Amino acid sequence: MLLKNICTIVNGSTPSTSNSEYWGGNISWITPKDMSLQIRRYISKGERNITQKGYDSCSTTLVPKDTILLTSRAPIGYISIAQNELCTNQGFKSLVCGNKVLPLFLYYWLSTKIEFLKLISNGATFKELSKQALENMEINLPNLDTQQHIVDTIGSVDDLIEKNEEIIELTKSYIHKIYKSFDFDSTEKTLQDEFNISIGRTPPTKEHQWFDTGDYKWLSIKDMKMDGDFCFETSQYLTNEAVEKFNIPIVNSGDILLSFKLTVGRIAISNCNMVTNEAIACFKFKDESLRWYLYCYLNSCNFLNDADNTSSIGQAINSSIIKKYKFLKPSNEKLIEFNNIVEPLFNYVKTKREENIYLLKSKQNLLKKYFG
Repeated sequence: MLLKNICTIVNGSTPSTSNSEYWGGNISWITPKDMSLQIRRYISKGERNITQKGYDSCSTTLVPKDTILLTSRAPIGYISIAQNELCTNQGFKSLVCGNKVLPLFLYYWLSTKIEFLKLISNGATFKELSKQALENMEINLPNLDTQQHIVDTIGSVDDLIEKNEEIIELTKSYIHKIYKSFDFDSTEKTLQDEFNISIGRTPPTKEHQWFDTGDYKWLSIKDMKMDGDFCFETSQYLTNEAVEKFNIPIVNSGDILLSFKLTVGRIAISNCNMVTNEAIACFKFKDESLRWYLYCYLNSCNFLNDADNTSSIGQAINSSIIKKYKFLKPSNEKLIEFNNIVEPLFNYVKTKREENIYLLKSKQNLLKKYFG
């Protein structure tokens, strides 16, 4: 059966960004960037809303709840389900489900077809998935009872994953509240005074033999969440030969990472030895007791005040700005008191992250079982 026989596929669009009357309304409008930060199955809104005038001015489509949102370019393959009525920009092909298919079934099925979606996409500058190509994809569609069984089975794992994510977010929020309300007795330093700061590096991209399945995880900004914590999964690995040949600094378990190019201010804690690209700074500790404080401190900094917004590559901070950035170092007594409170909470977050890694592996095995 073809997808066009079980759902209606619609496009999105963007109102003129120069007309302020089109923006700030109550119509949810989603972009691929919003999807890149998505960790749950359902999405309700993005960073920006549009007005009714903005909606009427362009060819975007207001889609109903339970529509499958699929990014069709830059990049291809982000998938979410609409939690409510919303619309998207032109980087989407949205699938409005008919009565023959359950939205969650189609969501799970599509999530296993990302590489095929990229394969059937076309374009010289960048690939884009066309509406026609998507409509003519074939799906082996079981009856609704079987679909419901599959959805319930995989969904039960996703429920646990999303519950853990909720617990993680609440715990981190509590940690930041403790940090903001804590009475620190601080001395002003710079970040380079208290930490050894290194910048990652990317091997020549033409030499693909450096990227492999072994040795070191290679972290890029897209692997770091906007409000991150412990890094576990990366999209690529780097060989030990490449790390040695190009003198790429090694990130050790427990080091703090900060993005300072393209997307400024993402923070993460490494959970193992890894390497990063040149858009990420690594903080190594001269004093290990500063780990949890530094994580909270960096999260509270407004690095965008120092960003060069006219950069050709987007927002960016020079690495020298990071090294000379103000750092308020607490007294040892206050630091011990702070660590005694927050360290168990950080360990709890790490435990929940590790649980989700195992749950995600279980989910992948179920997807293989049902969809091949």
